[in-house]
Amino acid sequence: MLTNSSLYAGVRDIPLGAGEYLDRDLIDCELVDPAGRRLGRVVDVQHFPAQDCLVVDPGGQYVPLVKAFVRAIDIAARTIEVDLPEGLLE
Repeated sequence: MLTNSSLYAGVRDIPLGAGEYLDRDLIDCELVDPAGRRLGRVVDVQHFPAQDCLVVDPGGQYVPLVKAFVRAIDIAARTIEVDLPEGLLE
């Protein structure tokens, strides 16, 4: 039993499936709209009971990390393509 203990694993030891990412993989990615316009940069990932959210600068707004908004994540290109409702980042 691991009560009141910390468990550590190397990043390479964590198996990720298709469409799974570590928080650190998403930080510093550019958020872009379907036309390729830059919307901001991911500075953090917050985990809430309902969903995870990207914290985007400028402004520190939250973008829910859900399929309804996120079209594609390209870690190699450091971009996350989103289709957001009007006014979400205002």
